[in-house]
Amino acid sequence: MSKASDFVKRGHDILKKNTVKAINDLLGVLDSEIIYPKDREGNINEGRLLAVVKSRGQAYNSAIKMADEIELDRSSDLNLKRKFISGLQTTFNEMNKILIRDIRGEYEIDVNDADDEALEEVFKTNNISDDYISLLSKTKEEAYLLNKQILERISLLDDPERANKEKLDNVSFASIAELYADE
Repeated sequence: MSKASDFVKRGHDILKKNTVKAINDLLGVLDSEIIYPKDREGNINEGRLLAVVKSRGQAYNSAIKMADEIELDRSSDLNLKRKFISGLQTTFNEMNKILIRDIRGEYEIDVNDADDEALEEVFKTNNISDDYISLLSKTKEEAYLLNKQILERISLLDDPERANKEKLDNVSFASIAELYADE
């Protein structure tokens, strides 16, 4: 065996080992609570939530690509599969928190009992201006799409045969006659 092919063989082994290490690092992120960006007053910075969702989405996409490279869904490494599913479940739950956040809070204030200054303060701190609605809508959409991908991936890791059967069941096959009917 030549030195180059020896290097390549060792390189493949090292790459697989380091890929598992990178997946574990990403799972550390995916299996943690979101650290929300705060403004100067200590409130959640609503305008930066989309960046949070996109960051989690990128961690998810990177972990998935690397998991596919090492064929995790076919692997016998049950420990890594369990960690992967746990990380995905945590991120799913964190994205749900973003999905259910009120864009504009619901207010139940008895105007007769509240003084004008307290009422003004409640609306000043809880009301999101319309220029943020597009951004917050996109944030919710991205969180939803990420959660949809997570559910599909958990199904694949948990029971690959059932997931593949469901995919086949949902595919509509066109007959040859149907394919030529439109022409």
